[in-house]
Amino acid sequence: MRSRASGLEQKKNLIAWQLYLKNLRAKGETIPSDAVPARAENLVGLPPTIGYVGDQDLFCDENIAFFKRLEASNVPTEFKVIKGAYHAVETIAPKSKVGRESWEFILNAFAYAVDNYTKKQP
Repeated sequence: MRSRASGLEQKKNLIAWQLYLKNLRAKGETIPSDAVPARAENLVGLPPTIGYVGDQDLFCDENIAFFKRLEASNVPTEFKVIKGAYHAVETIAPKSKVGRESWEFILNAFAYAVDNYTKKQP
């Protein structure tokens, strides 16, 4: 996979991972796969998964690879790569063309999940 990250983005990414995993690393524990599902060797049996990524996102290649692995493991997925979008575009620029496209995907995928993967309540 080619990295989309500049040196600064890679540094920010490393800091984020260090913050996220610091308690586990401080205790000397092995990082469990549920902390980072993409590191799991076996994805069979994971729940249906919704995701999207912008083609300008630092994590684009990793997201694509993870969703390919989910599909290969027969996990039901809804996934989309949004052209021109960057990380968190739905929050930073929700009214932009790619922000609206992101929200439309999220809402439609969530509605599908509710209709197809939730149990009717008594």
